[in-house]
Amino acid sequence: MVQFKPYYYQKVISSLMDEFNNIVCVKSRQLGLTQIILSKFLHRASLNAAYSGMAFMRNGDDASAISRRARQMLAGLNDYVIPDSDNVGYLKLKTLGEIYFKIVVVRVPGRMTRF
Repeated sequence: MVQFKPYYYQKVISSLMDEFNNIVCVKSRQLGLTQIILSKFLHRASLNAAYSGMAFMRNGDDASAISRRARQMLAGLNDYVIPDSDNVGYLKLKTLGEIYFKIVVVRVPGRMTRF
């Protein structure tokens, strides 16, 4: 496993996540924001049994991909934390916190739209 070394702007996002309960990130290209946010979610879930993180994704493929990435990261920590669920949309750490991976659905009267 390769150690994750964040860029400056990733450190800023991490600091903002420490300071505020909710943040919204809008991005237009590959910046590694998913990686830093997922790392932060796993860190918090590993330390706090009451922690619940939630990642909203555009579609099922993205939700599955980030869920797989979280499980790969978690595999490198198997001496310390153990997954307690085998669900694509939900990652529960044994006796610790949890992370949800959800698809954004916008409801418009008369139809349903997914982003």
